[in-house]
Amino acid sequence: MNFTVADIVFSSYAFLLFALLLVPSGYALGWALDLVDFRKQDSPTRLLLSVPLSIALLPILVYLLGRYSLGWPVWTVFGILAAAFLAIFRRRGLCVNPFAWKAAGGWAAISCLSLVDWQMGANQLYYSVTAYDYNFRSSVTAAFVRAHTLPPANPFFSSGAPQPFRYHYFWFLLCSLPVRLSEAVIGHTGFTARHAVIASSMWAGLALFAVAALYLRFFFEVDPLLRHRVTVIAVLLFGVGGLDIIPALLGSFDGFYPPVDWWNSDQVTGWVDSLLWVPHAIGSLLACLVGFLILWNRPKFRWQNALAAGIAFASATGISIYVTLVFAVFAGVWTLRLAIQRNWARVSQWSGAGAAAGLLALPFLRELAGKSGGQGSFLVVEFRHFQPATQLLDAMGLWTPRSSAVANLLCLPLNYFLELGFFLAVAWWIFRRNRDASPAAEAARLMLTCTVVFCSVVRSHTIQMNDLGARGMLIAQFVLVLWGAIWLAEGGKRHWFVAATLAVGILTNLYELATMRAFTVLADRGIIAGVMEIDPDDDLGRRDFDARQVYEKLDILLPRTAVLQHHPSDKQDIIAGLYANRQFAIMDRSTAVTFTGDSDAPERVMAPLKQLFENERNDAATVCKELGIDALVAKDVDPVWNDQKSWVWTMPLLAATDTVRGLDCRPAPENGNDRK
Repeated sequence: MNFTVADIVFSSYAFLLFALLLVPSGYALGWALDLVDFRKQDSPTRLLLSVPLSIALLPILVYLLGRYSLGWPVWTVFGILAAAFLAIFRRRGLCVNPFAWKAAGGWAAISCLSLVDWQMGANQLYYSVTAYDYNFRSSVTAAFVRAHTLPPANPFFSSGAPQPFRYHYFWFLLCSLPVRLSEAVIGHTGFTARHAVIASSMWAGLALFAVAALYLRFFFEVDPLLRHRVTVIAVLLFGVGGLDIIPALLGSFDGFYPPVDWWNSDQVTGWVDSLLWVPHAIGSLLACLVGFLILWNRPKFRWQNALAAGIAFASATGISIYVTLVFAVFAGVWTLRLAIQRNWARVSQWSGAGAAAGLLALPFLRELAGKSGGQGSFLVVEFRHFQPATQLLDAMGLWTPRSSAVANLLCLPLNYFLELGFFLAVAWWIFRRNRDASPAAEAARLMLTCTVVFCSVVRSHTIQMNDLGARGMLIAQFVLVLWGAIWLAEGGKRHWFVAATLAVGILTNLYELATMRAFTVLADRGIIAGVMEIDPDDDLGRRDFDARQVYEKLDILLPRTAVLQHHPSDKQDIIAGLYANRQFAIMDRSTAVTFTGDSDAPERVMAPLKQLFENERNDAATVCKELGIDALVAKDVDPVWNDQKSWVWTMPLLAATDTVRGLDCRPAPENGNDRK
């Protein structure tokens, strides 16, 4: 089958399996706990609530069950929820707004076609630029497919024995469930963890649209006569970016930044970029927003609401710690404000939810405790960076920590103008023109203010990118989308500045989608020279096609517990991460150090492997035995490939193409039978 067709088929299959897991579960939980007056709502509203409720409530519940077993306890709970859903459905029925079908279908098509591999001709295959991250996310999800209990083994480093894995991984735990379900029912079909992650991006978008509609109804309480129009505008505004296309085109000789947001090291990631690259960050945002909406809907203390909100906040913690941290800052300020107002009923609700979240998330937080990851501090106090200012100071020989801090502070307005575009105009309207003093407006202003202030003066240093500033800002961006929709519905689009920034924002996202899909093709043909090294090999299309064939054959031949190993280096092997679906002895030095917090152990594993692949030693069987490796994957760009007497040409062959060979390095069975 054509690889593009296969990816579309299996991603669609994953989408349907997610529907079987998310819709009944959220519907049954919403009904049982009567969250957001679930039982009083009409059928379309209950359906809108069901998927966000699942995303908010299921992750921590699956995690806690998975610490005992990822088998029958998890599926028993899903079975009970499905049975409850069927009983309710038989009595009540379901119906969906026509616009919801159009929005769902449109986004599902955009996300799927943006993320799958693109096969051109008979033997040219090109992954999307998002593979730069998806190779990591696919490997993590595959680790959960293999796991029996939690936490799972670190998929990027084994050192001859399973190693602990520390990461906010709840989203990928959910992504593993459709794969586990499919394999349990019908066995291996070619449906992989990567397809499930692609489908999760589709569902993240649909749930985001649903939460926007719910907030316009239950939080801002938009006039019912205008609600449909405002909701449509809000959904369309998720397709509007900032003004990133301007600095992206000016900052690159060829005019190509693969993700348009990468012109700035401290990006404010656009919605399309976030949904396609980091659906787990959107999942954490949704869990926080659902928890807030549950508490907002019932001003008097109700233990079901406090517990459900606590579950949602605990889930958010394990989905993305950065989004949850920023939301926790707002939640603390909001609770303090309620206490000053002597609104003790709401204070008790928030306090109860916070206590429940802390208790439920405690086992996971203990997992995260340990070494920093070897790359930097989790949080530091620094002004949001503005990369052009830093580059200018450096070119002039004036860069110092103090001068950089001053420049970043002075450039904050310009920074946010370029990053937010139209939405900065919305913020100006909120604080200068909109005099709405309703409780919802006050809460939204506080949510926006806390997010922007915190993300402007605190940043994360765990990796080079400021994940806190990029992911945490999603909370403020969500408020701006909703208020922007209300403003446009009231005639705000009449000003020329609004029209101009909207137009540039749309162009930014169209540029993003185009480069995301075409970058690898154009770079491989030498048409552009990109700012990101997608793959160190030449002739990427052919090599990607060959490697995927070999890895898919190995996926059939080798057991789930097998350990695969490619040529490790200081850079990611994107192809291995996308297609291997197996444990690595070591993925690459940087990834191993980041997720172990140890720089010595990865180096001890890398040393003999690099010697093997660089043809400095030829005892592959000895190295495999020491490191617990079952199969080696060599490519024609590896130095050892050209030595016809090396292990590449003498070890038992499992799968091969012209440029890739998969070799079996398991000990030969004593009885002489074939390995299985």
